[in-house]
Amino acid sequence: MLKTVFCVFFGFFFTICPAFAQEIYVHGGLTNRTDSSDSSYAWGLTYLHGLGDYAAWSVSYMNEGHIPNHKRDGLSLQFWGRYPLFGRSVSLAAGIGPYMYFDTTRPSFDNSYSNTHGVGTVMSVSATLYTESRFLFQARSNWTWTSQNANTFATTIGIGYQLEGATKKDAHNESPHKTSPSGNNEVAILAGVSAINEWADHGTGWTGALEYRRNLFRYLEWSTGWLVEGGPVSRKGPMTQIWASRKFFDDRFSLGVGAGPYLGFEASRGGNVTKVDWLVSASASYQIHNNWAIRATWGRVTTDYDRDTDVVLSGIAYRF
Repeated sequence: MLKTVFCVFFGFFFTICPAFAQEIYVHGGLTNRTDSSDSSYAWGLTYLHGLGDYAAWSVSYMNEGHIPNHKRDGLSLQFWGRYPLFGRSVSLAAGIGPYMYFDTTRPSFDNSYSNTHGVGTVMSVSATLYTESRFLFQARSNWTWTSQNANTFATTIGIGYQLEGATKKDAHNESPHKTSPSGNNEVAILAGVSAINEWADHGTGWTGALEYRRNLFRYLEWSTGWLVEGGPVSRKGPMTQIWASRKFFDDRFSLGVGAGPYLGFEASRGGNVTKVDWLVSASASYQIHNNWAIRATWGRVTTDYDRDTDVVLSGIAYRF
């Protein structure tokens, strides 16, 4: 339920916010546990939606690496206050918001593990350099607090790209919306891999999906389909998701986040398991010719019986 509410919350902000400049970032660096000297790598992806000169909101995927007894990542929604300097060449910002995390923990020093989920808090500060082109450079620090008491501090550097508002001069200006001629329906055939989130080496296997997607409103989509996970999970079943999405570059490129139930039928551990799991996803697509597009999707299947998986899919889509 928390996952559904969180992603619907994303959709609310996609819908009500005016179309100020949007930015995407990829960043990497170091995670440190605040109560010890334990450290690991850190990396993430961020979509930031500007609300004029002094405010913004963002959606981020954060991977905190493998600190001892924890393999944690998740999604965050943050509200930012920011201040432009030097003719908008530099922007200083501070943000805070909820952090929906997924953690593979090891309670003992053997191969046993547990998949835990929850909502924490993340606070961030950043400094962003705007160039004369669409490219950006950013230094960022995150402080993360969770109920697990595995609180962390991460420092990253990253490169960004302005999806709208091409230069520092108009970085915060509103960009026009254009209507896509490719239709409101999409059928996609996707293939890729799935990896189980366990403490030992992740078992992987092929996976595939057949998906139908419908554009409901300007920033809202609905999808349904059939997912097949191979390898050590051997799970399959119907899925459906609600998506918050945003289109760019004459509506040829789109980004979205979604969540919904997945009725998984799994044959494993000496018996059959049928469960209603949750699927939380991020997806990107690009229209390559007329009604044809390519789509790539990452999804996290969250369970209550320690069989969480990462699902990475890509394939071809037809829009009509």
